[in-house]
Amino acid sequence: MEKKDWSNLKTAGELSSLGFVLVFSIVLGFLIGYALDSWLKVTSPWLTFFFLFMGIVAGFYHVIKAALPKRKSDDENGRT
Repeated sequence: MEKKDWSNLKTAGELSSLGFVLVFSIVLGFLIGYALDSWLKVTSPWLTFFFLFMGIVAGFYHVIKAALPKRKSDDENGRT
């Protein structure tokens, strides 16, 4: 395969993992908040909501970061 074909496969692999990253971030945020609420027993359900929100923000941050074009790689390929 040519170098360009490997680059396309690498990009496809990175983009196909975004769904897992989004779901994992949300679930991890929920579990951390739920565990802290269960441990403290005073703040329920506020830490669950807070860490769930943080997981959503982190997940979408990674999706947007991966979806935006990379300026350095675009310049190397001759795109403007």
